[in-house]
Parts: sequence; structure tokens; C-alpha cells
Amino acid sequence: MLSKNSVSAVYDFLLRKFSTPSRKTLLKGGAWAFAIKGLSAILSFAMLAFLARTMTIEGFGVFGFAFSLGTLLAKGALLGQQQLVLKEVSANSENAKLQRGVAAHGYGVVAIGCAVAGLLLASSALITGDMIYLAVAAFVTVMAISELQTSLLRGHGLVALALGPREIGWRIAVIAFAAATYFSGISMEPSTAMLVIAVLLVGMVLAQTLAYQPVRPWNLMRKEKEIRDWRRSSMLFWFSSVVNIAAAQLSTVALAFLAAPDKVGPFFAALKSAQILNLFLLASNIVAAPLLSKAHALGDKKEMQMISAVVACLGTAFSFCGFLFMVFFGDFILTAFGEGFAEAYPSLVVLAAGYVAMAAFGPNVQALQMTGHEGVMLRILFVTNFLGLALLPFAIWAFDGIGAAAVVMCTMAVWNVWAWVEVKRRVGIDTSFLSMVGRIRISRSS
Repeated sequence: MLSKNSVSAVYDFLLRKFSTPSRKTLLKGGAWAFAIKGLSAILSFAMLAFLARTMTIEGFGVFGFAFSLGTLLAKGALLGQQQLVLKEVSANSENAKLQRGVAAHGYGVVAIGCAVAGLLLASSALITGDMIYLAVAAFVTVMAISELQTSLLRGHGLVALALGPREIGWRIAVIAFAAATYFSGISMEPSTAMLVIAVLLVGMVLAQTLAYQPVRPWNLMRKEKEIRDWRRSSMLFWFSSVVNIAAAQLSTVALAFLAAPDKVGPFFAALKSAQILNLFLLASNIVAAPLLSKAHALGDKKEMQMISAVVACLGTAFSFCGFLFMVFFGDFILTAFGEGFAEAYPSLVVLAAGYVAMAAFGPNVQALQMTGHEGVMLRILFVTNFLGLALLPFAIWAFDGIGAAAVVMCTMAVWNVWAWVEVKRRVGIDTSFLSMVGRIRISRSS
């Protein structure tokens, strides 16, 4: 139980520490991002729940497979440009030519990546005769462009415009369509659902493009710009971004091939429900990443430490409260998807524990990537995810969904601990929530 003096000490500490412009930006931008991400989490849950209601449990499993495959391939098609754009645009706010150059470079590279992914998926459709792969190809293209555009807008400091259309507008549109389908008593095929969400996302991408001139590709081509050699950074960012989500996304894909069809849908529902706990960390990182890049460029390690500590502390508090809620009410949460989904409750709890561990160690990925240690982060993610993916088939074979959940949870926990150690050693800051606790104690004793 916190005493009155303890609460007062925390309040005084926060009041003193958040008087600088960049810290106010973190709080203000973080509040916007959290509000948008909070609403997005609710809408995402409702979107998937309504979509699940329009399909059989096996059909939703196929949709989960397609959605997970599309998400992973979209990261691959980005070729690291989303992180490159975010880093370069935020770190070079006074160089408009360079900002235009990296944005134009990003659009060009992503167009090539989407073309390659589309050809691979079209070939899969021809070989297997399953048209779901063509729907995935459409989703990959739109999602990759949306991711790039979101990072570009974040780099310009436009958090609401970066997140609002996709995180809120797109999900509301999908919910409206899925709800109308469900209440009309019409069943939907997984391939139809994938095409619908891709088409609706196109509208949100166009809204962002028209709303802000610097993200319009045709404007970027006409104006003078500075192009540099970003191949090494792009490659490192690319591998890191793909490997970072590999275990979580491939767990659903692997389950689709190795387990019974009726096991995939409930696991996918559990995974997406558990990812809500990553909400605050994602929201904070949206603002923290460009601020860390700026602080590093200025050599302000003290500012980097404070930004990391705030993100980790608040993220841990939110995710732990959410974890307790899922422990007590997880089976009820899963019943929103339909009958038979509550059987994934053990997987939900295990996955949720992994996201608590991720929040506890703070923005370690951003701290390494925004300070020139992309290669270190890549090595961490590659080793841990390679081992996790190697264990995944055996875990699924022995324990079905709970085995996949355990592998994903352990993979997340291990790479976060390793990254935390490397940030302390190479950057000289502590990104975990413990750093804020220590600062509050020192403040009280002084």
C-alpha cells in the first residue's frame, strides 16, 4: 500500500523531470498514441471477433493463417524502409532535401519488395490452386505501403495522422462490414475476408496521402532531394523487423500445417488478445523512437535514459494489470470469438506473460537501432528466433497450441533480456522499469 508521502514523492519527481520540451513531447505524444492505440486495441478485438462470427472455427483458422502470413510478408516487402525513414526523417528535421530523398527511396524500394512478394504468392496460388494466396498478396501490398507511410508521418511528428486512419478508421470500417455480414446471417470465406480488409485499408492509405503533402509520392519525385547510400542500414533494419515478429506470426502458420484445423482459430484469437498487453509499449515507442534518435544525435545520454525509463515503467504497469485481468477473465474474453475458442485460455495466459516481460525491459530495440547498433539487435533477434522456430514444430507436435505459446513466450523473454544487457553495455543506459524505480528512490532520499 502506498503511503501519502510515497505518492507525493512520485508526483514531485514526475513534475520536476518532465519540464523539458522533449519530455513534454513524450508525454503529449505518448498520450495521443496511447489514446489511439487504446481505442485501436478495442476495435481490433471487435474486428476479429466479428470476422470470426462470420466463419466456422476452421474457416477462422484459415483466416488467421492468411493474416499472419500476410503480416510477416508485408514486413519482408518493406525491406527495412519503415525504420530507415523514421530514423532519418526524425534525425534530420532541418534537412528537407534529405527527408524527401529517404522518403522517395523508401517508396521505390517498397514497390520492388511488394512486386517480389506478389509474384511468390501468385506462384503459390497456381501451384496449390488455393486463391487465398492472391488475397494475401493484395493485403501485403497495401499493408506494406501503410506501414511505410505511418513511419514517415511519425518522423514528421504527426502521430495522430500517422495512426488514426489505420488504427481507428480502418478497423471501424471492417467492423461495420463484418457486423452487417454477421447480422444478415451470411457466412464469409477466409479469402473474401482478406480481400475486404485489404480494400478498406486502401481508403485509409489514400486519406493519409491526401492529408499531408510530404508523403505524396508524386510530390516527392518533382522536388529536389538528397539520396545517400542506405543499403547497409536498410538491410539490417529489414532483417531485424522480419525476425522480430517471426516467432509470433509463424506460430500460427506452423500450427495451420501441423495441428488439427480447429486448433488454429482459437490460438490465433489468443495471440491477438494477448498482444493487447503490448499496447502501451507500442504507443510509447511510436513517440520514443524519434526522440531517442534526436537525443543520441545531440549526445544527450541523460535524456535517453529518462525517455527509456518512462516508457518501461508505464508499459510494465499497464501490461501487468492487463495480465491479471486475462488470468481471471481470459476464458470469457475468448468466448467473444464464438463457441470453442475458450479452449485456448492456457495459451492466452502464457502469451500474455511474454508481453509483460517485453514491456518490463522497455524500448531496448529502439535504443539499439536508433544509436547505430542495428547489427547487434539483428544478431540478438536472429539467434533467439532461430532457436525458437527450430523448437516450434516439436512443441506443437507434443502440446498443440500451448506448446506454440510457450515457445513464443520464451523467445520474447530471452531476446529482451539479451537486448537489455547489450543496451547497458553499448549505449550506457538502462531501458528497464527498474531504472525509474531507482530514480524515484534517489529523488526521495535527496
